[in-house]
Amino acid sequence: MPYAKVAITLSNPIRSASRSSVVLYRYMLARVLAGMLKRSFRSRVLGPEDPVINRIQNWYIKQFWLKIEREISIVSAKNKLQEILDEAKNQPGNSGVQINIDVDPL
Repeated sequence: MPYAKVAITLSNPIRSASRSSVVLYRYMLARVLAGMLKRSFRSRVLGPEDPVINRIQNWYIKQFWLKIEREISIVSAKNKLQEILDEAKNQPGNSGVQINIDVDPL
């Protein structure tokens, strides 16, 4: 395989808002994060997409896939990814959002 795959999972809980507003918020947040990722990683970003199970209890989930070529520095890609995710988490209204990274997805 000429590249490594990284799965990025974005999840946010339902609070007191209606289900439709949570779904809209999740969609907008996922699109913003996708734009941030695509500025740095360009066509190597796949998503956002709904996983097969897109809600667990009251957590709504979106998923991204990132392909990183094995020839480039994994450390520099990791640092850039961490910068992007930190910026996304620090935006107003994102305090309850969880972003998980799986470096060995199925």
